[in-house]
Amino acid sequence: MDRVHLFQRGEAWWVYYLLDGRRVRKSLKTDNKKIAEGIRAELEVKLRHSELRHEQPLPPAEFIERFHEYQRPRKTKKSHATDRVYLDRLIEAVPVRDLRELTGARISEYLTLRANKDKLAPKTLNRIRQVVGTFFEWLIDQELLRDNPIRRVKRFPEPAPIIRYLKHEQIDELLRVVRDDRVYSLVATLVFAGLRRSEALWLRWEDIDLERNLLSVRAKRDDDERWQPKTKRNRLVPIQSRLAAILRELPKTSGWVFTSPKGCRWDPDNLSQRYTALVRAAGLPWSLLDLRHTFGTMLAMKGKSLAKIAAVMGNSPEICRRHYAHIATEDLHVDVEF
Repeated sequence: MDRVHLFQRGEAWWVYYLLDGRRVRKSLKTDNKKIAEGIRAELEVKLRHSELRHEQPLPPAEFIERFHEYQRPRKTKKSHATDRVYLDRLIEAVPVRDLRELTGARISEYLTLRANKDKLAPKTLNRIRQVVGTFFEWLIDQELLRDNPIRRVKRFPEPAPIIRYLKHEQIDELLRVVRDDRVYSLVATLVFAGLRRSEALWLRWEDIDLERNLLSVRAKRDDDERWQPKTKRNRLVPIQSRLAAILRELPKTSGWVFTSPKGCRWDPDNLSQRYTALVRAAGLPWSLLDLRHTFGTMLAMKGKSLAKIAAVMGNSPEICRRHYAHIATEDLHVDVEF
């Protein structure tokens, strides 16, 4: 007599069997009878050889919390918080009692809804997809699951990035607008060194070498908060003469190079709000990210290789290719001469 019974509920095939005296009913997630019979046969063999075990329930709240505790020392504070929001919102929108119910189809449906309703950009949707995939890979590493449903969720096609940058006269105009504000030296650093916002805010005076005109972007800790560059690699950035003159004028009232009005390290959002208020009052459109792109674009216009730009800016060559390949000449005029 068959120890694993096959039956149909609606269009889907299910199995029923006893395991250690307990009833087990599960959907085979297929409407194909031949596939269902093959799965039933495999289950019978495993049951006969005592290879089946009761599956541990995977309640979302509990295991997402465990995952966050695992990720906390491995991510920056901001990145960890963002990942947490992505997972929490997914579970709120797709409530399940067991993480095995979170199929690829349900995740795809959720992402499509966010794209249509919330107008999320493809880059953000792919980031959510990546975070969910990492979570399920962690469950597999913990031997709690065997399959990652994200493999059946297609990436959203990302359009070519629109890179906005300042020309020489626009750089001078921007610096005039912020000249009398405490963000002046920080804005100049983003323009002339191409740092990310967080990289500039975490600069300490020991990272600045004005004798050799070099600044160091490196991991560090502030009390209980640990910070590291986005690429998790330390790097040196040359300080050009115009920026060096600005940094030499800065008073060293704190260990931090750039300080908020309270004399401490800037909160990223507070800095962005202050900068945005200044440029909008002057009718200027440029964001802090535009300042970093200005640095990369200027290097590309000078004919610097994408590999060198990537090394100085702490990017991968592929990212620099997407951002600046349409600007970089790299002897293209020579290459097209037959």
